[in-house]
Amino acid sequence: MSMTTEQADKNRQSARESKASKYEGLPCLKCGCTLRYVRDTSCTQCIFQLTIDGPIIRNTGTIKIGDVIVQESIPVLCIPKSVLLPPTDTLENRCIIHRNYEIAQNKQTHGWSCSCPTWATEHHCVHLNVFGFPANEDPYEIKIRITGDTAFDTVEVTDISQQQQEADHELTEKAKALIAAIKSQIHIKDTVRGAKFSFGPETPTPEIEPEASPTGSGKYYVYVHRDAAGRIFYVGKGHGYRAGAKDRHPSWQWYVDTRLGGQYTVQIVSYHETEEEALNVEADYIDKYGAQLINWQNPGRDIDLKAAEQYWSSKKDNQAFVAETRPLETSDPSQAVVRYHEAMSKMYEYESLVLERGLLAEYFQEMGHDKFRGDCNILDRLTLCLWKLGCYQDLIKVVDEFTKFSPGSLELTIMQGSLKRRTKAVSKLAG
Repeated sequence: MSMTTEQADKNRQSARESKASKYEGLPCLKCGCTLRYVRDTSCTQCIFQLTIDGPIIRNTGTIKIGDVIVQESIPVLCIPKSVLLPPTDTLENRCIIHRNYEIAQNKQTHGWSCSCPTWATEHHCVHLNVFGFPANEDPYEIKIRITGDTAFDTVEVTDISQQQQEADHELTEKAKALIAAIKSQIHIKDTVRGAKFSFGPETPTPEIEPEASPTGSGKYYVYVHRDAAGRIFYVGKGHGYRAGAKDRHPSWQWYVDTRLGGQYTVQIVSYHETEEEALNVEADYIDKYGAQLINWQNPGRDIDLKAAEQYWSSKKDNQAFVAETRPLETSDPSQAVVRYHEAMSKMYEYESLVLERGLLAEYFQEMGHDKFRGDCNILDRLTLCLWKLGCYQDLIKVVDEFTKFSPGSLELTIMQGSLKRRTKAVSKLAG
């Protein structure tokens, strides 16, 4: 006789009540509240699906070695005696969960696995995930505590025996050695093609000997330009007649004309079947010789990152200061003049910072790239207030100071207002 819908509902309700009574009054493993309406060992708000027969993790805090986080925590794994299994040749910390699946830690890799079908095919499963163990047998360190037959034993941080403390110290030392070994094998380079990552023993880029014959074969090649003393000042990639061409970036033209008198030599370093291969070799040599190169795209440029950070931070703060001053132009122009003078002083300070040194910095200076430095907007607001207040002598002075500091600003449209006010101020003083 088949079961009626009403009878099935009663059976399900009875099962829920039986399960709820089993956990009634116990703390929720997720939020700590007293369990009333439950699913496994968690309240209905958390639905944190741990089972009473499985191990329970209690975190002991973030573990850091220097500034490096080894793990977000070194957990204590509480394994009830009733679910503990003996170790095998390859596995340890074996225990049964949900009464039929087994989780265990590999002795050699320290990674965790599960006997469920999902882990067998995909190398991750909900059983490992619920304990916070990583997938794909990634290593994950824990501390073990054998408990009674109840899985609700708690382990506080202060409840750690001397033996456990020694084990913690040993684990920390092993973690330090592991991190040092891994870091020594990780290499990151900033190249013209972006960040380049490698793992394993680092192979240094060889020196380019002046008399060396080209290596390899193919359509593409890597070449260098040398000065009369044999010093490499440019690294390039190309095919055909590119190595000897002179239609290049203005910085190359400037260096060859002003520093070398037009005299340099070309050396082909290596040939390659693909452009991709040639680009990678070119990037390696630019990284090796970067500080002495005139290459425009060059991670080895001598840029003062600390000064650059100070420049942009100070400029941003000063722009905000100027914006806050604008309302005073109407309500209190005298105070606005005081603040704009202060803003001009700050501007001269950060615009005078040296952000880069080396060949390209010399090129910028000789080409007059720094003649456009400064913020004409601050000067425009200051001269506007000075004109309204009739401070003509001061107006002439601040305009002259700024144009001496930034001669290129005379060509800018935003400067024309300040220059016209200066002309009017001269006329007023003359008579």
